[in-house]
Amino acid sequence: QYVGDIKRAGVEILPVDINSSRLSHVKEGTGIRLSLRSVLGVGPAAIEKIMAGQPYTDFIDFLDRSGATKTSTIPLIKVGAFESICKKPMKELESKYTMYAENPKLKTKKMREEWLKIWDSPFSEPDHPDYIKVGFENELLGFCSRGSPFEILGRAEKIEMLTRERM
Repeated sequence: QYVGDIKRAGVEILPVDINSSRLSHVKEGTGIRLSLRSVLGVGPAAIEKIMAGQPYTDFIDFLDRSGATKTSTIPLIKVGAFESICKKPMKELESKYTMYAENPKLKTKKMREEWLKIWDSPFSEPDHPDYIKVGFENELLGFCSRGSPFEILGRAEKIEMLTRERM
């Protein structure tokens, strides 16, 4: 209800961002930036570590310096927190994070070149459809910051058009 009221008042809800989000929601321009704390699974200790390392230049920099665990990294991927620093699809980030987390050798300087080859290798699996991403947001934030499934799939316009035609 609060999110709806905020949007109706003309204030933009800005998504969680790994470099811009803080412990609490903050005013940013004409909008409100969602906090790291608003993501289910990202606890105070993880937030403290993440904020201590901000800003991050890319996803690999985040993995190297944040000390974040799978419990906090996967939810951040699913709410799109890395979109400002990494243009890779969500499914690819999840897959490559799992590979990085499960292979401690990739974290060493000696294996760094190998990790970069893996990172740059093509990913053949398609990303999650937009309506699935909205579901992740709803699950992990408690609401959809980027719009409802109706908006994402263009249904809102179709319903509005149909209701106008009947009047």
